[in-house]
Amino acid sequence: MSRVYLCARYSRNAEMRSYAADLGRYGYYVQAEWITGSHDQTPDEKCAAIDWKEVTAADIVISFTEPPGPVKGRGRGGRHVEFGAALAMGKRCIVVGHRENVFHHMPHVEFYPSWQACFGELMREGKLMTLEALR
Repeated sequence: MSRVYLCARYSRNAEMRSYAADLGRYGYYVQAEWITGSHDQTPDEKCAAIDWKEVTAADIVISFTEPPGPVKGRGRGGRHVEFGAALAMGKRCIVVGHRENVFHHMPHVEFYPSWQACFGELMREGKLMTLEALR
């Protein structure tokens, strides 16, 4: 069973729960406690430790990025640290959305413009069934 960590702006946690459910139905284990919203009541240093442990244990790290221009919450950036750590550890790194920085252009970083495109590729690899089966 592949372990997946989802990186995104914290305010997108409900959206990430939906994607985690998509993956979970097909045998992926999504380890990203932050998507539950539990980090709201947790000290930052503990959140960092939890996230670090989950990123380091993941086989695949999927980073959901933001479009160019002003986006509320863009300034925090923990998701960029998570993605960078995954790159440094040689994890399978996937970007969904937009290439926000130069590291998203590295040849071994997979890029998909949408969740549907990313999920479709995972299905083509034979790891998942069809997206239509989820709906």
